[in-house]
Amino acid sequence: MERPEELGYLLRCGCPAFQGYLFSHPLSAEAFEDLLRKGRRLGPVAGGEPAAVPLP
Repeated sequence: MERPEELGYLLRCGCPAFQGYLFSHPLSAEAFEDLLRKGRRLGPVAGGEPAAVPLP
């Protein structure tokens, strides 16, 4: 997913999870593992940078 409109559509359809450039550019396995270790996930990009938000 690359556009906010696509995210809106998926949210309206009830999709619980997302991936794509709207959230982050590809991460190395190490960077992704670091996010998981810190209990973080990526939210939609704001101002060019992904927003890290706590996992529920």
